[in-house]
Amino acid sequence: MERRGTQEVLSGFTHIIYACGARPVRGLYEELKEAYPEAVLIGDAQQPAQALEAVRQAVETAVRIG
Repeated sequence: MERRGTQEVLSGFTHIIYACGARPVRGLYEELKEAYPEAVLIGDAQQPAQALEAVRQAVETAVRIG
């Protein structure tokens, strides 16, 4: 990933949660779903709502996948 103009490599994760913007953008999800059928769509990408609802969905998903 790039942060403040510097390229960084993140590793050691078993799950990735990617959240940005306020409009549904499902392209990445569709690509991931092909390779990882267990991928979960939450937040505004699923249905526009308040930020707190997206946080609730994220927590519920994290608990479910362990």
